[in-house]
Amino acid sequence: MIRILSLTPTKSEKKVKVELSDGSRCVLDSDTAVLYRLKEDQAFVESAWEEICAESRLRLAKERAFNLLEYRARSKGELFSRLCEKTDAETASAVVEKMCELGLVDDRQLLRDKVENLLFTKKYGLKRVVYDLVPKGFDKDEILEVAEELSYDPFDVLCEWIPSHFPEVLSEETDEKEFQRVIAALMRRGFSYEEIKRALRACCE
Repeated sequence: MIRILSLTPTKSEKKVKVELSDGSRCVLDSDTAVLYRLKEDQAFVESAWEEICAESRLRLAKERAFNLLEYRARSKGELFSRLCEKTDAETASAVVEKMCELGLVDDRQLLRDKVENLLFTKKYGLKRVVYDLVPKGFDKDEILEVAEELSYDPFDVLCEWIPSHFPEVLSEETDEKEFQRVIAALMRRGFSYEEIKRALRACCE
């Protein structure tokens, strides 16, 4: 049997610190403490106590998930990792699936939003988008699929970007060195050499 020696509310009163007869300590959320009507000197068999702890872990993980998602959208993998910082993998996985059911986590929509922002707002080339997003857990093939769904055309983007950011290359007096500087700058943004040369020819005609 496990007996509760003391229950101490935290400053926020959203959690309670629990000291147990086996010498261990834990923290439960206040709602679970109220639900099970916990009080000092109350005793439980180990299985019953573990049920209470599991319920509290789930509630605390859900609260953390809501807080994380309120700050910004996150992928399933990222949310799972952040939850595992505070709870076990089984609880984290259950909470992630619950957030997906609620429509609060949608990897495909999140990827679409990120790709659209990088391609059309930041005006990055597709290579740069892949370079930026793959390390964050997104699949390269899915990135390319989304870009296709968005009807992304690097030629259109470059023809808009070059005159506004590199007007010097439109001058008839521009030398080869200046062209190479612009090409290098655009390649760093993720455009291929062929894409850049085609757009430069069109802009300079």
